[in-house]
Amino acid sequence: QQGDSARSLDMTTGWLLVNGCYTFENDAPAQPFLAVGMGWVRLDPKETNRVTEHRFAMDVGLGIKASFSERVGIRLSANLLATMNNSAAFEDENGDPSYIVNTMTYVTQVGFRAGVFVKLFE
Repeated sequence: QQGDSARSLDMTTGWLLVNGCYTFENDAPAQPFLAVGMGWVRLDPKETNRVTEHRFAMDVGLGIKASFSERVGIRLSANLLATMNNSAAFEDENGDPSYIVNTMTYVTQVGFRAGVFVKLFE
């Protein structure tokens, strides 16, 4: 950020996370759950003069699981994924800082997930 004008940076992200899930069990066929995870994110700016960075990341999500039987069902959730850095600096090919943010700025992404689950063990 320079002066009062902000600049966007278009990038591709890749997330590798390990999540835990707590299900709020009830007698209904659909049960809400909370998922929390940590891991690593790869930030790959699309501009050719920027280099890729890797950062520690977190994931928080809320969702619902609906069972078709005792062992099979679907799972839907909305997640917030975010890096855990206080600042961002993207370097050019020579290693010189070319885009720096020195405020409490995080790279965030909202995601939606859907899947089928199968209980293997009771």
